[in-house]
Amino acid sequence: MLHMFLVILKMIGILLAVILGITLLLILCVLFWPIRYSVKGQNKDGWDLKARIGFLGPLIRFTICYRENMEYKLRILGISFWQSKTSKQKEKEHTRNQTKKSARKKKEKSIGKHKKNRNILDEEEEWNQPETPVNSHLLQDSGKEEMKPDSLKQEKQTQEKNEYDNQDGFIRRYWNRVKAKIQAFSRMIRSFSKYLSKIKQIFGDEGVHRGYTSLKAELFLLLGKIKPRKISWYLKFGFEDPASTGQLLGLLAVIKGFSGYDIQVEPDFEHKILETDFSIKGFIQGFRLLRTGWKCLFDEDIKYLFGKLRLKEE
Repeated sequence: MLHMFLVILKMIGILLAVILGITLLLILCVLFWPIRYSVKGQNKDGWDLKARIGFLGPLIRFTICYRENMEYKLRILGISFWQSKTSKQKEKEHTRNQTKKSARKKKEKSIGKHKKNRNILDEEEEWNQPETPVNSHLLQDSGKEEMKPDSLKQEKQTQEKNEYDNQDGFIRRYWNRVKAKIQAFSRMIRSFSKYLSKIKQIFGDEGVHRGYTSLKAELFLLLGKIKPRKISWYLKFGFEDPASTGQLLGLLAVIKGFSGYDIQVEPDFEHKILETDFSIKGFIQGFRLLRTGWKCLFDEDIKYLFGKLRLKEE
């Protein structure tokens, strides 16, 4: 009896150790496994953009595409959990087209010569159909034209009056919309000016200044870790004014020298053109994000800054 009890305890201990090891492995993967991202795009006849975020290799992937419409898709273990309506429609259309193609092939193989005979019969039926009379339409049109001149004048007057009323109503509606937008914009400017005045008063506080400096340091540190590791960019451009083309060429040469990335520039001083092809790749580890979030949530100076920035209108 005691032996069985010890065996059961041993099995429970092994099971708990396995569960603990799996949870520890998952925590370590979340903290130290890199979250990779990539952005690709080109512009020749139109923009074609694609961004992807992957975690644990192909297990978790989130993809955003833009060609004519925005599409997004989240896949976990190869199963789509969240996707846009356009991607769903494309998948359904793809499956329908495949089924239609297979059905057509089967029908073409099974029908064969009967299809040709049916087409011949259809052509004979079309030739044998009686022609539609044209004189009836002409008679109806002539009957419409034979109207009295008084009735025609009345119809023209009513049409002109209706057109004037419609134009007057359209102008009034358009003016009311413009007036409402101007009033909303003026209210927004007044509220923004009040907010700026309060911001100036707040940033005179020493605690707010300390929170701002610590938050800025954390964000710059995070940007340094999340910045792209690899950038390849090809750009062919040209403006109507060759001087502006040369100015942009000089600016891109300075950026290429400081960045150290693979940037290829091809200027065109004769034509107005814009063609580009770029690829951006990088990664970030989970503990970096966790550190920044922890710092922003529990640092006293940053909490003081956020508390002061939550302004309410008086």
